[in-house]
Amino acid sequence: MAYITDPEHCREIYNKHAECGVPVARIGSSNYANNEALMRACSEFAHENGIKRFPICLFFTGNYMNMAQMKRVTSTESSELGFLVSIAMVKEFVNNKYSPYTNVDVIPHLDHGQPGVDDVFFYELRKEFGTIMYDACHHSWEENLELTRKYVEHVSGAVLVEGSVEEISVEGVWDTTLKMTSPEQAVEFRDKTGCDFIVPNIGTESQKETNAKLEYHQGLVKEIYAALGAKEMIIHGLSCLSLDQISTLSDDGVAGVNIWTRFARKAGAHAKETLMNYVVPDEEKDPQKRFDPFDVVYPRAWTECFVDDVKEFLAGMGSAKLAAAF
Repeated sequence: MAYITDPEHCREIYNKHAECGVPVARIGSSNYANNEALMRACSEFAHENGIKRFPICLFFTGNYMNMAQMKRVTSTESSELGFLVSIAMVKEFVNNKYSPYTNVDVIPHLDHGQPGVDDVFFYELRKEFGTIMYDACHHSWEENLELTRKYVEHVSGAVLVEGSVEEISVEGVWDTTLKMTSPEQAVEFRDKTGCDFIVPNIGTESQKETNAKLEYHQGLVKEIYAALGAKEMIIHGLSCLSLDQISTLSDDGVAGVNIWTRFARKAGAHAKETLMNYVVPDEEKDPQKRFDPFDVVYPRAWTECFVDDVKEFLAGMGSAKLAAAF
């Protein structure tokens, strides 16, 4: 079962990660090259580290106002079509006998699902996900609790649900670093909503590639972990943390981590530079052999950079330890 939507199977994967001392890596996608690059990175990392099957959480945002990834997949800008096209591709990568990536297990995740605008994903397409983030943190505290509770009750264990205790900072959009989540808030949110996982605000920032002017509140994370009594935190905004900081996350009590910006932006910059400096070889100047460099050179360079960056991240997080369980 390489495309995993069964909640019990998803829970088992999270539990095994916790036992190994490694958070579940949750990496996003917004285009076809991104899909394959992630499958390739995980497949290669597994082969290089003796992991028989590598579990990865692949996240998609639908109509999230700060990053609507699935609207980018096709020129229609339909988030629903973009998602269905993406998962069709991913399913072939991990299930098809002709694919070299069949040693990768994918948990599809709806990230930052917004009540109202993402209802198609919450209800009609819900069975396509192993985990869903029901993000009602833009509402008041009481409304957030009630809306999230009702959704958890509606799906009733058919999918693992992640709730957002508070909004975390988004570079260039809003700064919430003065509103850190307290252990008491984390426990109240978990208990009153029934969520499987919670997203606290602990000082990280989404869509930021450096930890300059940011503080990862490690002590607070450990306090929340102690209050929850289990690894139930999902940390967003990992692009702003250094490799040294991510190496301790599981010990701090983190169940899973979200990251994408660092990989996508670096890959884009590398591919752009490669394309600008590309010189067509003499053997390809024949009109019968000529190709558009953008069709071949750019995606190839993008993929190579993305793959290398993801593998470095997985190594830094200690994912090689997963060989003991997978």
